Amino acid sequence: MKLRPPTRVHESALRAALLPAPASLEAWGKTWNVDRLTTDVQEIIEDPKIDIIDICTPNMTHTPLVIAGLNAGKHVICEKPLAPTPADIRQMIEARDKSGKLLTDLTARAIDEARKTTTSATSSGSGSRFRSLRDAVC
Repeated sequence: MKLRPPTRVHESALRAALLPAPASLEAWGKTWNVDRLTTDVQEIIEDPKIDIIDICTPNMTHTPLVIAGLNAGKHVICEKPLAPTPADIRQMIEARDKSGKLLTDLTARAIDEARKTTTSATSSGSGSRFRSLRDAVC
């Protein structure tokens, strides 16, 4: 899986990153010039300087992380799919409503990126074949 670079928008900046493997974390931090690195999700959730959390973990872990982020007063972006079950999504919506924070997924962005990738590959004559959108996005 490729890790995408952080993007600066107006006055926003990537303040911290969390990856499960310390070696990967250090290399990623050096590549993208991010100093605050951790393998502990609670450090990110509890940090008062962090306003938005982008959850990029396997979807079976999304629900508790989304809810913890919202309960900590963070806006939450969650990678697709949002959750494995409708009941999990209802819990996320309830936490969002209680927190007054924003919760969004990136399904539309992922599909758009896949469309661009597949269009580029097929129009370039590279002969690439994609079995699914996942092949193009991940």
